Amino acid sequence: MSPHLSSAAALLGAVSCLASPAFAIDVDPVLTVNGVSGGPLAVVPVGMGSSVQFTLAGTPGAPFALYLSAEAMAAPASGFFPTPWTPAGAGIHSPVHAVLDGIGSAYVANGLGLPAADFVPSAAKPFLRFDATGTAQFTTLLPAIVPLTDDDPAQPAGFPYGPGQPVPYALEEPLSLFLQVVAVDTQTLGIRVGNAVELEFLGKEFDATIALSIGADANPASATLPERQTFTTVVDSDLGDATLGAPTNAPDFAGSFGDATDVWMIQLAGPREAIATAADVGPLSADDQLQSVQGLASGLEVGTGEVVTRDNENAEFPRIRLPGHRQLFHWRNGGTSPPTYGFGVLFEETGTFRNLVPASFGTFSQTATISPWEVQVAVTPDGNRAVVVLDRATDLFQGATYDRVFLLNLEENGTFGNGQPIVEVNPSSPALWRRVYEESIVFTTDGGAGWAAWMMTSASTSSSATLLPDGLFRVGASQGTSVFDVGSASGAFPQPVTFERVIEVNEQLDTLCVIGGPTQLQQDVFAITNVTPSSWSVTNVTQFAGSVRLVADGLASDGKSGYADLSRAGTTYAGCRLISSSSFVPFAARTDGTDAGSVTDIVRPIASGGQFDLTDFPAAQGLHLTDDGLSLLFHQGRIRPGAASDASDLFVVDLASGVVRNLTRTLSGAPYDQNPTARYLGPWDLQNFVTDAPIVDYGGSFLSPDRRHRFLFHDVHLLGDDRFNVYAVDVEPGAGGASPSFDLVNVTGTTFEPSFGTPPPTTGAPDVVTGAGFFVEQTPSHLRLRRIGGDGPLRDFCFFTARLASAPSGPTEHLFVFDSVNPGPALRITDFGPSSAPIATSDGSRIRDVTPHPSEPAVAFVLHRDADQGAANQELVVLSMQTGFAPAVVPNPGSSASFSRAITAGSLHWLPGTKSALVWSEGRTPRPLGTTDGVTTAVTDVLSGGNPIDATPWFFTFADPTNPRKILADAPAGTARSAMIWSVR
Repeated sequence: MSPHLSSAAALLGAVSCLASPAFAIDVDPVLTVNGVSGGPLAVVPVGMGSSVQFTLAGTPGAPFALYLSAEAMAAPASGFFPTPWTPAGAGIHSPVHAVLDGIGSAYVANGLGLPAADFVPSAAKPFLRFDATGTAQFTTLLPAIVPLTDDDPAQPAGFPYGPGQPVPYALEEPLSLFLQVVAVDTQTLGIRVGNAVELEFLGKEFDATIALSIGADANPASATLPERQTFTTVVDSDLGDATLGAPTNAPDFAGSFGDATDVWMIQLAGPREAIATAADVGPLSADDQLQSVQGLASGLEVGTGEVVTRDNENAEFPRIRLPGHRQLFHWRNGGTSPPTYGFGVLFEETGTFRNLVPASFGTFSQTATISPWEVQVAVTPDGNRAVVVLDRATDLFQGATYDRVFLLNLEENGTFGNGQPIVEVNPSSPALWRRVYEESIVFTTDGGAGWAAWMMTSASTSSSATLLPDGLFRVGASQGTSVFDVGSASGAFPQPVTFERVIEVNEQLDTLCVIGGPTQLQQDVFAITNVTPSSWSVTNVTQFAGSVRLVADGLASDGKSGYADLSRAGTTYAGCRLISSSSFVPFAARTDGTDAGSVTDIVRPIASGGQFDLTDFPAAQGLHLTDDGLSLLFHQGRIRPGAASDASDLFVVDLASGVVRNLTRTLSGAPYDQNPTARYLGPWDLQNFVTDAPIVDYGGSFLSPDRRHRFLFHDVHLLGDDRFNVYAVDVEPGAGGASPSFDLVNVTGTTFEPSFGTPPPTTGAPDVVTGAGFFVEQTPSHLRLRRIGGDGPLRDFCFFTARLASAPSGPTEHLFVFDSVNPGPALRITDFGPSSAPIATSDGSRIRDVTPHPSEPAVAFVLHRDADQGAANQELVVLSMQTGFAPAVVPNPGSSASFSRAITAGSLHWLPGTKSALVWSEGRTPRPLGTTDGVTTAVTDVLSGGNPIDATPWFFTFADPTNPRKILADAPAGTARSAMIWSVR
């Protein structure tokens, strides 16, 4: 699967042993691990990834071997414990492996009277003999994963293993490895059996603390909950005793809040693509850094009870995890009339909920379905501050006619100079902020261990979606002071200035680029650098002459990324220039201004001596500069927002030489799914790629955590089901300043022919499709792709759900996984169908709530067995790498017939310290749609922006796949519980 999967030979380390011809009386060999060797099978506890010392003793000069297995026999007659591993239901037969073998597996098997098939064949290595003192010794770090060979030819369909394939076996609690030493008796030439050692991997300590929101409803048959959430912490010494400790309500949400508080979705957004980290700040792990979503601007997106139409990642998870074990949420208090709204933060380490908008600061109210706060909230990369915008159009507070900007302090007990966790920041004239473009809020470092928040604004009251900003402001985000009108700064920009809502920040967060000019037809790129708490530098990067426009209507004016990029160090900017009403092509320029006045287009039409037919290749998008700033990836083709006829190819240009290569070289004239052997060869080369139009519809991208690969989604529009495949491009600069290879890897599909100078792309998993179709643009959110993260061996792997293009038309979904650091074909790890065991499904089955374990190679999800999204057909399923991803169904522990398996979206949690224990909330069938209260949209509608929290009555369940136990009793007669689990510690 991956270079992460260390082989069994990784246990070797440096072995100290010397051949010796010395004759001695033969003795049974002895294996000692960390000083322990007693008994026929000694148990040695070891930590995951720990250093372990192995010592072997025996007859001087005698050949020896050390064998390994994942299972062991009980008191075998031969004294040899290891036995083939055959996990139930997985169709895997993994024989005994040799770690060290100076004898040969055939000789050992014959000497022990065991079948040769019980061993992975290995040849003798004559140098592996005990030295003159009769010892051999090595010390090694235990690998995270050992790949065990599978030789079972009867592998079930859909499972990723089979004869000769490695089965990843993670070395972690509650699993074991069994090791045994054998040697050749130099007198009889028979096999002498030594002792065995079981390496027992230690687990993590379990701390049974749950933070949750819970409420009660006296009328469970109604479509709305008059009494909603109370923020609560539960501390319980034993979650397995079928009782739950008494809840302790959060003091910040007691009193006037009562039980009437809704918790709403808050979701990530940002100028970087999905899964790319927003910053490298402080001693944070990759998983503690803020993540961001393709196609959105900096901040968070809040579901307001209205349909959210943006590309939201993790739409099923109504919370956002911040660095430092915190979660940010948006609340609505239905106990006031009209309802009031605000923000809160959960501190997971203490289980404390904190209200960031207390009534003592001010009340912000609106109708039941619309929050007065704008739909985006920008958060600093360290997670300590948030910028929130109050919408002038819906604000009922003091009748403001302009947007109002506030800062939130997200630190525990943190306040501003006013003693509150919230403070308002104001320009010199409020009229300058009649509109604040939230999708254009970004952050740079301020040179003083703090953050500068940059935002674009307009003094116009127009509600036009195409209105452009006329202001650029900077706010000191750390203390809420120093509001600077950058756009009006003398000499910085032409006056008056109009900005485009395209704002690029580099990965190091010390350089910012904006597009501006006196009119939309006289635009340049400006770089803002040398930022301090009170100053900055502005450089005109391009200095175009004459009439130049850099952004096409309806594309980037809403702040979406993909039409510009800034290199990681901030030294190179790439953008697009309009050369006609429908054609725009990429350019690149150094941000120090050395290219100003001489910037040229990368794509030139044939009419002017270039290589591009701008009939088929009129427009660019999906720009990505490599980390060295020397190469630019870009899609060039037809781009028609909202239409199903987008088509492009992926190109790369060497910015120094200007040489352009077509990496994907597709052909729309060949039937996409009727000629699989032709590999879709197109007539694409540097001399002739104008014959036919391409087929790739750029659908978004993300950068791998190690920045070596850019993963791209390509949407192929077809009558019927669209293909929405994933592929990766190697963008890592080579040694000594060499360019990246730009090799392609098909994660799914087999779309592309070889590029010049590169090997053919790997054949990926079969073509996949999402839930949308020909007349609907696909987005990455349709795949519900999520990086596993955490600290386990699969932290850089990604799960996604999709259905096979070759499957029937019903949207039967499967779960896939691929390695984002070492890309290869995705593994399909589910194979549900009408006859599959232990779960049978029909066409239309769906997978929801994909919840990877934070430290172990396991995943839980909710399976809807058919197209009916109701509770009656839901199953909770666990897949583990240790069982070859064989599905384990968590039994339904509900004892009351009135409760069925309807699991709250986003409530599923893994308990720390155990491999299989889960917490979730479940209850009756979801309430119907159509209620007038938008925040009670049914749980099954979460992908359309519905609120999955209080749409259904729930109770809590704690279970493992074999021993389910409720930790809250059934709701009292005539009542129902409404709950959302926020964190489990």
